[in-house]
Amino acid sequence: FLSFVVTILTDFAGYATFLDSTKPDILVNFAVKDTYIALAMNIVRACYGVGLALAFPMIVWELRQVVFILGWGVDT
Repeated sequence: FLSFVVTILTDFAGYATFLDSTKPDILVNFAVKDTYIALAMNIVRACYGVGLALAFPMIVWELRQVVFILGWGVDT
């Protein structure tokens, strides 16, 4: 529940910052080229990409487990 609340608060803060010019990818909203925050935003983008890359195998593993259980009744 706590992570849900933190996520919702972050979402509203991001939307309130950009209002009608909010893009679907919040990382694109920040104009970082030649600004003081460029390095920090690039680090955030890199960490976000690494997090997605590391989460993908876990998601696929869970999907595989569910398919085996529902499809063949076998718990691997």
